[in-house]
Amino acid sequence: MVGRKQLWPRGRWKPLIGRRPRVLLTCGAQKNCRRRALKLRVLKRSTLSLFFRKTTRYPPPERRCSPFTLSSSRNRSSMRSVPRRSVGQFLKHGQFLKHGQFPKLNRSRSLIHCRDNHGQSRRPVLSRRRGQSSAAPLILKPDPNPDPNPRKTITDRLWLNRVWMASSYDVIVLGLGGMGSAAAYHLASRGQSVLGLEKFQAAHNQGSSHGDSRIIRQAYHEHPNYVPLARRAFELWRRLEQDGPADILRQTGGLMIGQPGSAVVEGALLSARQHNLAHETLDAKEIHRRFPVLHPRPDEMAVYETVAGYVKPEAAVEAHLRLAARDGAELHFEEPVRAWSASASGDSVTVKTRQATYQAGRLVIAPGAWAPDLLTDLQISFDVQRRVMCWFEPTSSRSSFHPDSFPIYIWDVDGRHCFYGLPATGGVSGVKAAMHSGGLSCTAKTVDRTIHDADIAEVRGWLQQFIPALNGPLTKAVTCLYTMTADQHFVVDLHPRHPQVSLAAGFSGHGFKFTSVMGEILADLATEGRTMQPIGFLSAVRFVSGRTLE
Repeated sequence: MVGRKQLWPRGRWKPLIGRRPRVLLTCGAQKNCRRRALKLRVLKRSTLSLFFRKTTRYPPPERRCSPFTLSSSRNRSSMRSVPRRSVGQFLKHGQFLKHGQFPKLNRSRSLIHCRDNHGQSRRPVLSRRRGQSSAAPLILKPDPNPDPNPRKTITDRLWLNRVWMASSYDVIVLGLGGMGSAAAYHLASRGQSVLGLEKFQAAHNQGSSHGDSRIIRQAYHEHPNYVPLARRAFELWRRLEQDGPADILRQTGGLMIGQPGSAVVEGALLSARQHNLAHETLDAKEIHRRFPVLHPRPDEMAVYETVAGYVKPEAAVEAHLRLAARDGAELHFEEPVRAWSASASGDSVTVKTRQATYQAGRLVIAPGAWAPDLLTDLQISFDVQRRVMCWFEPTSSRSSFHPDSFPIYIWDVDGRHCFYGLPATGGVSGVKAAMHSGGLSCTAKTVDRTIHDADIAEVRGWLQQFIPALNGPLTKAVTCLYTMTADQHFVVDLHPRHPQVSLAAGFSGHGFKFTSVMGEILADLATEGRTMQPIGFLSAVRFVSGRTLE
């Protein structure tokens, strides 16, 4: 029964006939109903039925995600034969789209039901409104011209997702956090057909690629072998800023503080001297003179480097995703992976999700804290640990913690306890400080995301002793997951038994700064099977041979 307000003028249905197949559009609306449905039937050898829902109102501005929308075309072109992996593409009032183009889709919109060509219901995946979800994952593309007037009627825009049958790509990327988003970007920029699969939404806070700011440095106390990678990471962050946001990387200077002979101080000195990095050594009095809010013990010292600073993780991930989509990558969110397999011939992989089965020539796995689930066949023990990041309001002037006058720091207290902090970034109220040591083992599924008093008390204890001006009211606290390896170094390599599979995991709480270069390395491994970057010390076979990095 068609209501008074019809979606399509003049009639209950309007046939749109091309060469092949024939597409029939039927629309219906019920009286006094806030939801209206559009039914599309594509008649070919088998029938696909899609049911779409569109509310008459947009969500409020604070719930919209305008940076990510599906690109659209206003070109009225002739109907083309619908290929196997797509549905008939169309827009409002009989306007057609070319293959590969889709109507502009705000992420807050969703589908409610979908049936495949066998009549089986497909389980909804993509949830953009509380309690509601979509039948197919989004394909992200940036919207260069956001709509200035988002409140439109139902007839002004039809929200469309698609159902595909068999899907095949050059490369599939599992995980679109820090490393996966960068890999998708570098692969797409090289002309590869890329599919990215993510368990959560874009730039989520469930893993290890969030927290408003992440330390970046070159005088790497963990091992001198990281320095060439850190230098390349700086270059790629600056290159990313040319195409994306201009404020991803901020250089503030950095302090590695501890007693003479401590791991942080001696390790930073070793890297700086071995790679001729510009640095200074400061005693306790000089540290306090330059940065009056810091109160080191008389027997402590610091290694200071001017190039250190912080990277904004959410902005970095969003920039990589946006550029990957610009270059043609398909990015599916809220589509968790159930299993993956690699062919014995070494030329193909298969990935299964709840929604579909995909095939590709190569596979990149960047699982983060889900490494124990997706890399079970490796003889590597990944220990997922819980950390808490805190933000405190200074008790003194906030200007003392401005990036122009306050550096990032890593403070090795006694060899067993280590905490770190960053300047006030402006993105979050307060100044960030957190424990780098300690942490409880957990899994990505069982982690306790509730913030307890003990989590805050540990950080406050060290702030009261060394940075009392920062021991003010707590403004924010969130959990973060460290995925630790036995030697606390990364695993970046081709799979030992499947050369068509590249992996990056076990970043042990100090990996995000390398996101930009890891994307380049993973693209090299996936397309060429090797990379020019020095990653031999991060090989997966070191755990099998027993030659872990000291």
